[in-house]
Amino acid sequence: MKKELAVLWVGLTLLLVVGAFLIGYKLMKDPANGSNQNGTSQVTSESTTEPSAAVTETAIQNDTTALTEEQETENQEAADTETAAVTNAASEDTVTYPEDYSFVMSGYVNTKQSNLMMRIRPDADAPCVFDAGIERGTPVEVYGSGMGSDGTMWYFVKYNGYEGWCKAVYITKDPPQAEQTDTPEPAQTETDYVQPDHYLEYPNHCETIVGELNLRSGPGEGYHSYLTMPKGAQLEELGYNDNNSDWIFTCYNGQYGWAKTMNNGKLYIEFSGGMAKPVIYIYPETETVVDVKLSLHTSDLSTTYPRYEDGWKVIAKPNGSLTNLADGTQHSYLFWDSCNDRTHYDFSEGFCVSGADTEAFLKEKLTFMGLTESEMNDFIVYWLPKMEHNKYNLISFQKDAYTEAAELTVSPKPDSILRVFMAYIPQENEVEITPQKLETFERNGYTLVEWGGTERN
Repeated sequence: MKKELAVLWVGLTLLLVVGAFLIGYKLMKDPANGSNQNGTSQVTSESTTEPSAAVTETAIQNDTTALTEEQETENQEAADTETAAVTNAASEDTVTYPEDYSFVMSGYVNTKQSNLMMRIRPDADAPCVFDAGIERGTPVEVYGSGMGSDGTMWYFVKYNGYEGWCKAVYITKDPPQAEQTDTPEPAQTETDYVQPDHYLEYPNHCETIVGELNLRSGPGEGYHSYLTMPKGAQLEELGYNDNNSDWIFTCYNGQYGWAKTMNNGKLYIEFSGGMAKPVIYIYPETETVVDVKLSLHTSDLSTTYPRYEDGWKVIAKPNGSLTNLADGTQHSYLFWDSCNDRTHYDFSEGFCVSGADTEAFLKEKLTFMGLTESEMNDFIVYWLPKMEHNKYNLISFQKDAYTEAAELTVSPKPDSILRVFMAYIPQENEVEITPQKLETFERNGYTLVEWGGTERN
């Protein structure tokens, strides 16, 4: 029995030794299991020196928010600056609206040659709403009207999304007829009409200012009436007869005929345009009291300065200064202009000048004709802004057509008189014209000089 117990004890002892050996061997092969506490401590230590992912993300979000707010502030400041700039620009170039803004009528552009320009104000010098203009025959809608700075009627027009001001004389209720290149034929071939003595190459624009105005087959009350024209009908004077200024040859609704312009001083038809800013300089050899009278035969006196009271009476000095005896005011020249201009200007000779060359052209021609530098500068300052922005200008310096239409009587009579009057027509394209031969002027003794002009459309 003792022997068996001894063997059992020995076996258990061997098992314990083998087990201890195996456990020791296992620990030697995997030391990390024995250093778990030290590793945890190391990780904890590193966590105290570097920010956690959550902390880093929060900081980035804060920085991004700050940058975004700063960028928004800069963008807003830039937007405010741009808005202010646009507002300031708009205050200068904003379309002005008529007092009564409501639909008036539908109409058609009825220009002779060039497109109809739409402007931000009823002013021929105002900026255009767009550069191309509106072509002849284009339908437009009229939403109001107003008197322009040039004394003519303007319409407030809508076209193709644009709004602006166009000259009323170029908008008619009826579509324009096909342009005539030869002598016009009547729309009603069975109707005969009296041919005018003269056809106008560049017609004068006009408008009926009374209703039920007859269009007749000839220039007289005894001729047959085809139809009647309403008040406000837009017409063109296509021709006229000698010694009969009360009738014009025209066309309305496709019918050619004659219309009466006035009767016993009462106007039936009013013409657009006028003689613009003729000014009169007086240079006596000694201080002189001078009477100046003006007689207009084909237009109506509009504005004068100093006031024209059955003429001007001034004290003129050799240096050109004038004292108006009516009120004692001092002047460099006498000013007048006219409206309802029915003058038949002569464009048989002249010059076609590009707008960009207008200044040089005027300096050359005005100097050649005899204006002093001061007089020439006065002329150019007034006319250049109206002409240099046109593509071309057809220019003719008028002689008898002007002096017979605007007679000047001066007492005492000057030794030498120069009257320069320029008529011009804006053109889209260059046109051929016989060059005009101009004459130079020499000042001898007591001298009177006048210059003026007119734009014909």
